Amino acid sequence: MQKPGNPLSPCPLPPCRLNDKSLTGHDMSQAIALNHHHNFSEYGCRIIQLTVQKVAGSEFIGFPRRPNYLHASPVCANFSQAHTAKAGVALETADDLTAAIAVAEAIRQLQPRVFTLENVPRYQNSQSFSIILSALEQEGHFVNYSVVNMSDFGLPQARRRLVLVASRGCRVALPSGTTPCGWYEAIAHLIPTMPNSHLLPKQQHH
Repeated sequence: MQKPGNPLSPCPLPPCRLNDKSLTGHDMSQAIALNHHHNFSEYGCRIIQLTVQKVAGSEFIGFPRRPNYLHASPVCANFSQAHTAKAGVALETADDLTAAIAVAEAIRQLQPRVFTLENVPRYQNSQSFSIILSALEQEGHFVNYSVVNMSDFGLPQARRRLVLVASRGCRVALPSGTTPCGWYEAIAHLIPTMPNSHLLPKQQHH
């Protein structure tokens, strides 16, 4: 589930969503759909419970042409560190490739002003990523991507992610980040309000 919005651009842009996970009905619970409605219904966002491949096959019926902003978060499971550590190698599947082809087709047909993509770092070495990059370059986008650590942007965890920003008619740079944030800094203001801890009876005997 990818939240629409535009944290990477200096100006607010109305969101248009294309997310392989959010378009896939079996990947989204009723609770997530309700959360999405509460957070983004004011922007006119809606959830389409189809795979991105099926939406592309329907020629993106219902999606606005030339949106200000289009985002994609292809499924990362086959490229994640946990998966490759178990399998020993990243196993790009036919589904990964057809999803990337569908995202590339969305770029060509919808013609977004700004396009962003988020995934795990190893995705940048995939054929799927190359397919999407090629579509962006063919459509005249300025492309900028890098692996960033979310702890540099106020999130108290070392979460490294590939972030891509592409734009037409203007250059949108990747954010530079802020002071790194650790777990202690994130909760330091709460510590004075916490009750004193007490040892369990069995701990007191040692």
